[in-house]
Amino acid sequence: MEEYVGIIKERSLQRRAVLLAGAVLLVYMELKSSQWFFFPLTILLIAAIFLHKEHVVSEEGVDIRYYILSFHTVNRWKWEEITAMQPDFKVEAPNVKIAIEKNRAVVRPFVFSRDDYLGVLKLAKRMNPDIFIEYYTEEEREEIDEKNERYKEQMHAQQVQKKNAKKKRR
Repeated sequence: MEEYVGIIKERSLQRRAVLLAGAVLLVYMELKSSQWFFFPLTILLIAAIFLHKEHVVSEEGVDIRYYILSFHTVNRWKWEEITAMQPDFKVEAPNVKIAIEKNRAVVRPFVFSRDDYLGVLKLAKRMNPDIFIEYYTEEEREEIDEKNERYKEQMHAQQVQKKNAKKKRR
């Protein structure tokens, strides 16, 4: 079974240690002052420090897998629900961010290595032939962006000329 795992920034060990120390301090303060309402929330905070998340694209669908301590849960979009995929080469360079759209309303951004992103797009096309996939290469995307930028500059210059012409008529 084909499976592509996305790239997610992990919390550093130092950050986790600081968060854990802060949460333990909160628990101590809540127990000492008998604030029982906040105690369960702080325990949830401690559990969240150990949260691990994975973005996975496989033949089953597009998943976000959550691991907290010994618990595991999956939030899955099936291929029939996915309507579009669009790669973005600039935002997460040198990696590729793929915007995955569900039912033309909800978008999940996943980040993949340059080696994996084409495999993800091919898998998506194979699993759902009706899906819209933007197949522009990085160079083609840059060329389109440059054309759009030139067009915006031309439109701006025309608007400035119109304003200057109106001022001269007055």
